[in-house]
Amino acid sequence: MPPATHRPWADIVRAPLRHREFRALIMFLAIWTFAVNLSTPFFTVYLLRRLQLPMLAVIAFAVLSQVTAALVIRAWGGVAERFSTLTVLRVSCAGFLLSVAGWPVVGLAQAPWLALTGVAVIHVLAGLSIAGVNLASGTVAMELAPRGAAAGYLATNSLISGAASALAPVIAGLSADWLETQRLSVTVAWTSTLAGAQGIALRPLDLHGLDFLFVATVLVGLYAIHRILGVTERASAERRVVLAALIEEMREQMPQPLRAITTVPSVRDLVYFPFSRLSRLLPERRRPGSGSRVGRRAGDFGDGPPAPEATG
Repeated sequence: MPPATHRPWADIVRAPLRHREFRALIMFLAIWTFAVNLSTPFFTVYLLRRLQLPMLAVIAFAVLSQVTAALVIRAWGGVAERFSTLTVLRVSCAGFLLSVAGWPVVGLAQAPWLALTGVAVIHVLAGLSIAGVNLASGTVAMELAPRGAAAGYLATNSLISGAASALAPVIAGLSADWLETQRLSVTVAWTSTLAGAQGIALRPLDLHGLDFLFVATVLVGLYAIHRILGVTERASAERRVVLAALIEEMREQMPQPLRAITTVPSVRDLVYFPFSRLSRLLPERRRPGSGSRVGRRAGDFGDGPPAPEATG
């Protein structure tokens, strides 16, 4: 790699935003992380206050979701290699939105065993989906980032997505108290004019409190999936290398959310990129005076042993 030149931050951020395909990816990830973080900070609150579950049950569900993600991460990599990474991204995003839509339904369950079963299904589906979203989004970002400027592109992506993920829970938190005083119910009634006949009344929709945040996540998430249609996947012979690196990094990072007692695994990985793996995928550059200028690690792209180091 040529010696790096110092550039203003504005120039580094401007280049990815001018890249049409990468700009579409940034827009998708920013909207998606905003949608996800509207409701995910309140999953634990929902379990503790609405369903009145003990903290032990909350942690057990977190472990269930985390184990599910660990078991399916390599399966998602196989699907991405066989079909496409964007296919994995669309399917896994839809699956996560389906899991979020299940929270208000679980709140309507009267039997405790039915509510617990619904929460378990939600966590399994969420763990399966988030693992696919994290893997696919990281792979697409690395494929679209141009060689030699990938660090700036990926950093810009993480910066914008991180800002969206930080803004969403603030907005949700400010509106949570007001939403607790609001309720939206739709009742479907069947009545008969015959003497002695009894009518039937159903309430298929009953939203109150945090349920509105779940609905907002689904609506904004659907718009984010629409935005991903503007991204065109670039076929790359290095996709297997990228997938392997991201899978390894994600498996190492998976135990971390458990220490934070999150109910959905690796949500913060949506804005996290393993820059430590980037050094294995791009040529290594050493500082002048360190005894060598340029080197390449063996096996990165299957191009044989590393180049000899120039000394002096």
